[in-house]
Amino acid sequence: MDIELILRKLAKDTRYQNLFVTVKDLNGISLFKNNDELSRIQELFLSYLYFYYDIYQDIATKKVDKIVLTDEIYEEAYLYWKREKGFEREASNIKKEKKSNKNIMLVIDNKVKPREKQYNG
Repeated sequence: MDIELILRKLAKDTRYQNLFVTVKDLNGISLFKNNDELSRIQELFLSYLYFYYDIYQDIATKKVDKIVLTDEIYEEAYLYWKREKGFEREASNIKKEKKSNKNIMLVIDNKVKPREKQYNG
């Protein structure tokens, strides 16, 4: 069996999701003995934990139905769509900011006086 499939299955499991949430919320608890230099397998496992954590959060908040979890293609497609939607929203906000920034005027107030040059002689 492929190691990625095994890690993905473990990361999706409720037991490991609960452990992951606990470790994230509490200091002093770690998933691995080595926290400094993670192996490629540990990094992959962590990325799948975050991957499924994100999906489970959206299911809990009713942003998506749990049917997403029935197939790996649905899972990846949903998170891809979510990421693209986020990028579109960011781009839209940037465009709005640029439009609103065009109306900014610089007003010079007579109360503020420029510093006078000092003679260093």
